[in-house]
Amino acid sequence: MNTHFSLSSRRSLSVIFAGIGFSVLCLALAPAIALAQNTISTYAGGGSYGTTPTTLDLPAPSAAIRDTAGNTYIAAPFSTEVFKANATTVTTFAGLGYETYSGDGGLATKAGLDLPGALAIDTKGNIYISDPGGSRIREVAFSTGKIQTVVGSGTKCEPSTATCGDGGSATSTNVGLNMPNALAIDANGNIYIADSVDQRIRVVNRTTKTITIAGVSIPAGDIQTIAGNGNMCSSPTSKCGDGGAPTSANLNFPDGIAVDSNGNIYIADSRDNRIREIANTTPATITTIAGSGLGCNSAQSPSCGDGGPLLSAQFRVPEGLFVDPNNNLYIADTFDQEIRFINFTNGSISTVAGTGVEGFSGDGAAATSAELNNPTSVFLDSAGNLVISDTGNQRVRVVTAVAAGNGNIATFAGGGTGGDGGPATSATFADPYNVAEDSAGNLYVADSANNRIRKITPGGASISTVAGNGIAGYSGDGGPATSATLDAPTMVILNSAGNLFIADAGNGVIREVNTSTGVISTYAGNGTPCNALPPGCGDGGAATSASLSDPIAIAFDTQGNLYISDYTALRIREVFAASGSITTFAGSGNDCDNPVGKCGDFGPPTKAGLDHPAGIAVDQNNDVFIDDSQNNRVRWVPTSTVGNCLSGEICPYALNGAAHLQGDGGPALQGGMWNPQELAVDPSGNVYIGGGNESVIQRIDTSSYTIGTVAGFLPNGVGGFSGDGGPATSAKLSNYGLFVDAGSNLYIADAGNNRVRTVHLTPAGTPTPATLVFPATPLHQGSTPMAVTFESTGGVDLNLTSISFTGKDPSDFSETDNCTSLVNLGVDVTCTVNVTFTPLSYDLRVATLSFNDNGPGGAQTVSLSGYGPYFTPTMSPTSITVNPGATGTSTVTVTPYGDFNGAIGLSCKGAPANSTCSISPTSVTLNGSGAPQTATLSLVTTSSTPAGSYTLTITALFSQKGGQIQFSTTLPVTIP
Repeated sequence: MNTHFSLSSRRSLSVIFAGIGFSVLCLALAPAIALAQNTISTYAGGGSYGTTPTTLDLPAPSAAIRDTAGNTYIAAPFSTEVFKANATTVTTFAGLGYETYSGDGGLATKAGLDLPGALAIDTKGNIYISDPGGSRIREVAFSTGKIQTVVGSGTKCEPSTATCGDGGSATSTNVGLNMPNALAIDANGNIYIADSVDQRIRVVNRTTKTITIAGVSIPAGDIQTIAGNGNMCSSPTSKCGDGGAPTSANLNFPDGIAVDSNGNIYIADSRDNRIREIANTTPATITTIAGSGLGCNSAQSPSCGDGGPLLSAQFRVPEGLFVDPNNNLYIADTFDQEIRFINFTNGSISTVAGTGVEGFSGDGAAATSAELNNPTSVFLDSAGNLVISDTGNQRVRVVTAVAAGNGNIATFAGGGTGGDGGPATSATFADPYNVAEDSAGNLYVADSANNRIRKITPGGASISTVAGNGIAGYSGDGGPATSATLDAPTMVILNSAGNLFIADAGNGVIREVNTSTGVISTYAGNGTPCNALPPGCGDGGAATSASLSDPIAIAFDTQGNLYISDYTALRIREVFAASGSITTFAGSGNDCDNPVGKCGDFGPPTKAGLDHPAGIAVDQNNDVFIDDSQNNRVRWVPTSTVGNCLSGEICPYALNGAAHLQGDGGPALQGGMWNPQELAVDPSGNVYIGGGNESVIQRIDTSSYTIGTVAGFLPNGVGGFSGDGGPATSAKLSNYGLFVDAGSNLYIADAGNNRVRTVHLTPAGTPTPATLVFPATPLHQGSTPMAVTFESTGGVDLNLTSISFTGKDPSDFSETDNCTSLVNLGVDVTCTVNVTFTPLSYDLRVATLSFNDNGPGGAQTVSLSGYGPYFTPTMSPTSITVNPGATGTSTVTVTPYGDFNGAIGLSCKGAPANSTCSISPTSVTLNGSGAPQTATLSLVTTSSTPAGSYTLTITALFSQKGGQIQFSTTLPVTIP
């Protein structure tokens, strides 16, 4: 099992990671849980991974190194943390437990990592972390514990032959990496990077002067390629550039790098099954120093060349390398399940740990008698102990006194159960790819990188393991499911009898757990990949004899037939319940390079081109929905004719191939999502799409056939972790699988955040704006309409029953709309109401526009207001100063609005003692022309008028049959 990572997406990482991989969905019904409407929360996960080495939940450790004080640093990519352990305690050295990039300049314990893979340590004790999910190399300073990015900008290097920043600063914005899977630091602190998917070895000069490495000049602070031209070696036994310049050589997924004290560079050319060397000579050349290129088959050649010539030795995907103080080389021969040792003094190769058989055994005995499970890194500490990342066994193991040749092996860290027996929110997951629910409300989680199926009791009261012992493997059929080994299970569902079915993707099989007996068995697949085009791979025969390549998703129809999404075989397979036989249901075995082309649409499903079908779902009508992930589309095979799609044909269902989010609130076929990963169908037939590069969950409404987003950060999907306790559409996710039950409870396998999160989907509506204010309008005349947009902002259909006016003056307002014709508004669907104001009387008119629906409170409202004909008085000047015995004046202007007409009486009050206030004329007539009328206010004082500040109130009064309208203004007065 290769523990290193593809970083274009978590899915591709999982493919490379020995099939650890993919998520799935399930259909089940369960009681509703008490959650706030459309609010997201963590249902399970987020607990501590452990506090002691042997209780540490350590999913697939990819690297383990030690400092001179004996502290062990362990990279666990799917935990998104680097742990620091001594003999008795474990702490988090770096990472937050979920995927993100953050924290540069601060303490590493508060920094976010994105699938941390390789580790290295320099002579000063600084720790280097390969963060392939973020396409970066990070450094944690020994003196301060602070972290910084030292290589990469966070962008991927594509294509592999691009320069990707070579020749410039290692941290410039154009430096890209693509799966930097291994690191080495030389005596001068320079960083060597196995940039695996780019098929290159790159070096960063950390000195202050220009240096030359492998014949390549590298200025201070710059990055350069020193080996590999970006192209893969054509075959493991080809020359691939041996004997020539290192930069002209072909590599095939270099996955290990080491530098000896003489400056010689060693490369684990993993897919070529060879160890290659760039000797510190002039001119620099690259050569193979060990490995024939042929993969080791322990059954045929148990020694794999031990004791013979180095070039005749056989490896099987060698990954980690380490040079000892004598410049001899240790090799993690990953798929050969051994640690090999090359003694350059006598030119010999031998095995120092492992029997070549995948498994877990041997603790306390000789390392050469122990079973390992895909060891991916090896490190020799200062005391001569060999530290091994025993990845498939979820452990770090140590061989003591390895140089003496008789070292014993023991588990140093790992083997924890991830919180089993406690509450679900205290548990830990590693890549939880999907969820399912049974009729009692128990939730089942495919804990992929932990190689287990977990069960959460209703409400999250407790969590336990129901299948898998945590070790990666394929064993246990016929016995208890909890003793069996699984390899990266990606989905779990239940059939009508309540038995569990597991997409055991890494093993290429479907497993069944009889929940009455707890016994596990293989239901489909023989463990060998399907490499043939249809017909083939077992079609027509027993499902257990068929070959499956990457069965990542499964779903049952109502007849008990099982559909399997065979991701890399580019097909959907079907296992018939009645006969147990298998056939190809959809997919020609060829992909479709044009996502917006027909790709076989409106024809037989088996003639269609699929490009890595991921999710699969079946509704109650037995319509089959296919997530054509790399075509960015959802397709379906209906059981009855729908529109121009005939029964039994494959047709477009949703998304148009666009590699970005688009189309919310519109027709499903105009929606867009980049690399959708999972599908689910709720009991009402609505289809949900999850995962992908957008990190959102979208819903396709079964009645209106519109698409909308129900969870994930809007307006654009953004990965990360945030939002618990708030609106689901404001949360950040890094999700794959999902499930929606009959209570509209959405469960999200938030794989990148190692959590299961939940949203109680409810109807909700939002009118915009929330207030309309109309201008003054003549009596009995309609205003220019003003628009209100009404949007269905909940997670399920909004049932809009009526639109009405209430309040003081409802008859003064009217509306036209395209809303009530829709009745049920799908998620994010909008409609428009045009409101007209027709005043039936003078002065201010108010009412409330109500959208009566099934949302919270039963109605969503908009406040309405507008004036019928009215008038206002104003003063000029706006204040006066009048000496005692003098007269002050100000002009009163009465301005009409809404074609007001009529006689307005004017009056004044508030004059100080021994003074008089009058207005002439005492009334003005407004004639409906809109022209203002004026009068003069006079304040006459006497010599005895007291000094001070006063305020005059000027009132304009209109009397009509049935009442009066008046408006007032003020005039400040100063008597000096």
